[in-house]
Amino acid sequence: MREPVPADFSGLRILVVDDTAPNRDLMRSILESVGAEIFDAGNGPEALRIARLQPVDLLILDIRMPDMSGVDLLREIRVQGGPNCQVPAIAFTADDDLETLYPGHGFSGHARKPIVPRDLFETIESVVPTLESALRQGMLGAA
Repeated sequence: MREPVPADFSGLRILVVDDTAPNRDLMRSILESVGAEIFDAGNGPEALRIARLQPVDLLILDIRMPDMSGVDLLREIRVQGGPNCQVPAIAFTADDDLETLYPGHGFSGHARKPIVPRDLFETIESVVPTLESALRQGMLGAA
């Protein structure tokens, strides 16, 4: 059995986008339990409105949404400019091989469904390379 990963994401602002409300609720619960501030959206257009106005430190995007895929959403966020055009993004999907299915997808990491908190925390820590030092210095969440 693997040891739990002690996570403290206090001050980390995350936009979670998934068309399934229970997935958003579970992600919110897990991430808020370790101090993250969560913004969420149930579809691509809603996420684009939030991303245009609300600075975040990380995007977690469902890949398979009916109105706009997570891959298309990430491209739109990058193109529209604004406060989140360069923040790291994690693909949230049950797909095994993201690179084969979506070449050139633009994601920094991959969080698998169903959610395993330890794996999610490790993925977040790997895609936000300065997370630990930035959190210690109070640099995140200070827009």
